[in-house]
Amino acid sequence: MKVLIADDEDKVCRLIYRLIKWDELDMEVAAIAHNGLEVLSMIEEHRPDIVITDIRMPGLDGLEMIRRAKELDGTLEFIIISGYRHFEYAQNAIRYGAGDYLLKPVKEAELYSVLERMRNQYQMRHNQITQEERYKALIQNNRDRLRTTFFTDVVLKHSAPERINSLEWINETYHYEFSEGYFQIVILKVDSIAFNREENLDYIQKKIVDLAGKKLKALVFDKEYFLEESRCMILLNYRPEKEMEIYKAFKSLINELMLQNDIFESLKVTAGLGSTEKEAVFDFVSEVILTSMGEAVKRKQEEGKRPIREAKNYIRLHYKDALTLEKVSGVVDLNASYLSALFKKETGKTFLEYLTKVRMDKAKEMLKETNETISAICQEVGYSDTKYFVKCFQKYTGLKPNQYRKVYS
Repeated sequence: MKVLIADDEDKVCRLIYRLIKWDELDMEVAAIAHNGLEVLSMIEEHRPDIVITDIRMPGLDGLEMIRRAKELDGTLEFIIISGYRHFEYAQNAIRYGAGDYLLKPVKEAELYSVLERMRNQYQMRHNQITQEERYKALIQNNRDRLRTTFFTDVVLKHSAPERINSLEWINETYHYEFSEGYFQIVILKVDSIAFNREENLDYIQKKIVDLAGKKLKALVFDKEYFLEESRCMILLNYRPEKEMEIYKAFKSLINELMLQNDIFESLKVTAGLGSTEKEAVFDFVSEVILTSMGEAVKRKQEEGKRPIREAKNYIRLHYKDALTLEKVSGVVDLNASYLSALFKKETGKTFLEYLTKVRMDKAKEMLKETNETISAICQEVGYSDTKYFVKCFQKYTGLKPNQYRKVYS
């Protein structure tokens, strides 16, 4: 917590500063002021949590200073220091929002006690706010998950519950605000060689969602996004008379996305607007989306798996060679780091783990079915160092090659 000390006498300020071991209270003195106007300036600059101030200071009436300071920060706490002759004045200050008052001369124990109480109150408020924020975040997260479930399970996977029979039910269950009107799917696909880097893809996805949110907010009842790599699918629900405005909004969105061409090399944006439907959303989901978008989704999923199939096939054919991730990425025409991440995602194994498996499976086969020497098998499965091959084989199978041959041949 930050503290501001204010008194027109510098020696009083220094006394208060030296009176307290601030670090014991998790506090620090952020600034010292000597008149009312300076206090307001210091509050704006340093944003303290507590102000310890004399009730009467030059430049600005004490009560007016508290009132104006509270306008700057309503959570600001004041400790008023007062002489006996200003006792009633100090009581008025309490009514204006001061947290406590102390009589001069200020005693260490009294000031420490007041500060400790204010610190505890501050922590309680902070913890309460943090807890409320956590609850709000949890509720919002659950809402977002339910909305995403509707899009992925109901719209894309066609696994709608049997009781999905009205817009009201969908809105209540999945936290949408659908209304009778048009429903439409829009697909935006962005391509650039720069999207081999994950952070670039994340940036463009956020850009699409941000632009679509701003341009469509006033035009639709509700909308939902589904992001998959370089493709964004948007489900829209809007009044029929807004159709042309929706079209213009997407045209404007695409034009703005194309401005990113200065950042991303060879940027291309492709848009596909599905037909508008007036049917209830549950009929729309089961008929229109599944028929018009189902094959596109399937092709996209297969397209993502193609480089991995090619990479695995190349490894099986060339495991004898000195294979590297860079070499195989060149064969399938992908960036090495992107292939590495995609390989792990699709196979559950790293590139090296898969290559090792292919080589070790071949070595086991040769040990069981041939009389080739360990050295010859080592060369045959792509290793140039026999000792290293034996070490890898033992790690993979738990047995040395000659032991494996005795057990299984």
